[in-house]
Amino acid sequence: MIVSFLAALLLAASALGGCERDTLAAVVNDHDRAAAYVLVTTSGRRLRAYGQDFINPNEWRARDPLDICTGDDSLSLRVRNVRRKEDLVTETHRRTRADAPLQLMNGPGFRALVARVAAKCPTSRVRYSTPAALLEVEEEFEERLDSAATRRLTAAKHLTKSGEYPRCAGRDGASCPANAAMDALERAGFMERFAKAVCAHGDSPLSDAGGVGSRLSASRPSYLY
Repeated sequence: MIVSFLAALLLAASALGGCERDTLAAVVNDHDRAAAYVLVTTSGRRLRAYGQDFINPNEWRARDPLDICTGDDSLSLRVRNVRRKEDLVTETHRRTRADAPLQLMNGPGFRALVARVAAKCPTSRVRYSTPAALLEVEEEFEERLDSAATRRLTAAKHLTKSGEYPRCAGRDGASCPANAAMDALERAGFMERFAKAVCAHGDSPLSDAGGVGSRLSASRPSYLY
């Protein structure tokens, strides 16, 4: 009986792929200016949730099962609400900076970027960049490509005739096009080069508040992190 129980536990751990199962106790709004919602679990975890498109933490309910997984870098955790099939990027509870971004990136291309940056420049805070700031760096990177590479990236973007990413048409904000731009870089095979460009921006945890463009011309353009 004990052997069967231990075997079941091992199978469950393997199935979660390094994730831990927990249960939501409450969602607390502590009015933090950058990320107000904290997920409180029945095991005692307090996880600060950053914004994701179309996911409202207030719709998560007590007793919802959660899978809590290691994030794409050493600082973040990925929390999946099993009932709602939604993911939120979180950090272990702490007060955020007043100027921290309200919206985090959470697409496959961006996750590929985070993995490469973690290997090349582990102190980078790219995980907490704003989508608008990341778009500025992508545009700067694209301007430096030669004509053949530019054509390759343009083909990977699959833009509409109006120059929009198809899934972002009619949507406001920078989050969707920034995620789509990262996906295009990955499809075009440029993520390794882009990661080097990101690392060159340093590791100061700044957003694009106050004007991204002006920061790009600074002698040390570290606004992204």
